[in-house]
Amino acid sequence: MRDFNVDGELVGRPYQTVLEESLVQKYPIGMKYESWGKRWRYCRANEGITVSHRGAVNLATAPWTGTDTGFSIGSGGGGAGTITGAAGASKVLIASNQHVRTLDEFQGGIINAYPPETSNSIWEFRVIGNDLNHDGAAALLFYAYIDPPLPRVMAAVPMDMQPSPYMNTGMGGTTGTSIVCVPGLVITNGAFYWGQTKGPCFVSGNLSTTANVRQVGVNTAGGSIEHATVGKQSIGYIMALNTSDDDSVVMLMLE
Repeated sequence: MRDFNVDGELVGRPYQTVLEESLVQKYPIGMKYESWGKRWRYCRANEGITVSHRGAVNLATAPWTGTDTGFSIGSGGGGAGTITGAAGASKVLIASNQHVRTLDEFQGGIINAYPPETSNSIWEFRVIGNDLNHDGAAALLFYAYIDPPLPRVMAAVPMDMQPSPYMNTGMGGTTGTSIVCVPGLVITNGAFYWGQTKGPCFVSGNLSTTANVRQVGVNTAGGSIEHATVGKQSIGYIMALNTSDDDSVVMLMLE
């Protein structure tokens, strides 16, 4: 059996194995596949990933910068992102002053809406997918499909919208980025692949040279490194008894 359920979990084994990339999308972005203690997420490369078994980063920028560039839509600044829809609607209208969007660019992403009459509330929705822009006006409009449905009417409510962290992955080494998965092979720009997020995993790089430092972080190139420096992203812990720097098998804990 090869299928997935309504919660985004693969049932059985995938047609596209974890050691294959595909230029054709086979599963929704962020789809979860688990087998014998390991977990993978279905990802898309936004640039070529030329080294396998190093951490791949999320290249999407934060939407609240307001610039509406770098894959996200912001509510402030030049972005002016808003959401409109009827109570109970799962199809909503998104407005943005900036870029023309592409089909399902936000699949698996997040919308945070900020109703003005409830200033202390932030309503969050998962994005199932999105249509293409459907007009050429100054405000670029398109439909998005969300879960859960809107709890009430929304009329041009300010919102931030960002794609799935697995939609725009790339090589480690970019300032201000975080590792979201570890690809098991070299990936072509624009290809879809399974990135590992949990379980035993070889992460190339040097690990701890101190016997009592067991937590693993990442270096600037996405490789594993001793987690003894403030600011390093934690990715898991060393599995084996180890006091040298030649063992890179970790218990990956990216989610």
